[in-house]
Amino acid sequence: MDLFAIHRRRLCDPTELAEVDRRSQAELDRRSDEVRKIRSYVLDDEDGTVGTICLYEATGTDAIHAHARAADLPVTTIDRISTIDVHRPDPATLTS
Repeated sequence: MDLFAIHRRRLCDPTELAEVDRRSQAELDRRSDEVRKIRSYVLDDEDGTVGTICLYEATGTDAIHAHARAADLPVTTIDRISTIDVHRPDPATLTS
């Protein structure tokens, strides 16, 4: 499997995020041999919705698109990640 970054702009209203995650996870459970979510970063979009940047392991972009269609998720872009350069670990919490 390769590593991919999936950008989803205007994914949903912030109050719907838990339901969107539930749908996504249900499809990931069905497709674990093709696609696995590593982590997600939730983004505040300009229009009041939220988007995400998610890191997935997948057999390819077709598997990511199939997961997205089945879970009714948008896909803005998909990029294959070639190298990881970690300067420090993700923060445990975010502060404003």
